[in-house]
Amino acid sequence: MRAFVTGGMGFLGAHLVSGLLRRGHHVHVFDQEPVPMTDSSVPEGFTISSGDLLDRNSIRVALSDAKPDVVFHLAAVVNLDRSLDIADACMRVNVLGTLNLLRALEGQQLESFVLPSSVEVYGNGPIPFHEDQAAAPPSPYAVSKLAAEQLALSLYRSKQFPAVVVRIATAYGPSQPNCRLIPSLIGAFARGERPALSNPDLSRDFLYVDDVVEGLVSAAGCPAGYGEIINLGDEQTYTIRQVAETVRNLMAVDLMPRYGAKPARANEARVWASSNAKARKLLGWTPRTDLRDGLQKTISWYCPQLNKTSSTVTNQ
Repeated sequence: MRAFVTGGMGFLGAHLVSGLLRRGHHVHVFDQEPVPMTDSSVPEGFTISSGDLLDRNSIRVALSDAKPDVVFHLAAVVNLDRSLDIADACMRVNVLGTLNLLRALEGQQLESFVLPSSVEVYGNGPIPFHEDQAAAPPSPYAVSKLAAEQLALSLYRSKQFPAVVVRIATAYGPSQPNCRLIPSLIGAFARGERPALSNPDLSRDFLYVDDVVEGLVSAAGCPAGYGEIINLGDEQTYTIRQVAETVRNLMAVDLMPRYGAKPARANEARVWASSNAKARKLLGWTPRTDLRDGLQKTISWYCPQLNKTSSTVTNQ
């Protein structure tokens, strides 16, 4: 297939692009700040264009070049802070940007439009999260993702637009930004520091990024998913303390995290646990990577990168 991936240079986007290329698909990435590539570094079947979701013309030009069968809309502002200070950016990019993309796609023949969202939209709802329960978004980010979902699903209801919404649990893996939980743990332990964490008893269902990619690709090839919301998650949860202890043991360090050193977010759900019964039924998808194996793979990727950074700083 010919896939159009917005936000394809981000953490999840880059893994999705790599996964699609490995499967033999052609991928066109649309990103605000694409990474420059030399001709020798561009893989076969890959093209990229620079653009902004707030610029409708740049979207139309990119779509005209790409002529996609499937669109994966990953570009978004991701910030779980509760402050209204971030609301403007979330609404502009996550809502208006999605609206601009949907407008540009009107009249095009698509096989599927896959919109990744977040299980944070469930807020403090009953667990395990089921797709038909009421949303209770606790942050401007979650509100914006819920609005983007409804824009896409409204087009399905009115015009049979082939939209599939995929709500993703806590994803992790190689190349995730250093500010996120697992990279911050690995980085602190590697530097001989005690990582600062908030409430160690918060519990989450974690998904290794390769499993997320598998779910997104499966959603793109599933007409039964049109107009549906599908969780990618796992009812097996782990506390922040369990994750930190597993990383510490795998890295063989004696340092203890500083639990409670970071303030907890307001209205933070104590547990995220997502039912994946619908994903199993419609997509034939279940997560394959257990937490310990996923953390080991992630540590194996990060530690050489940290060593390179340390060597560069030392040499300067």
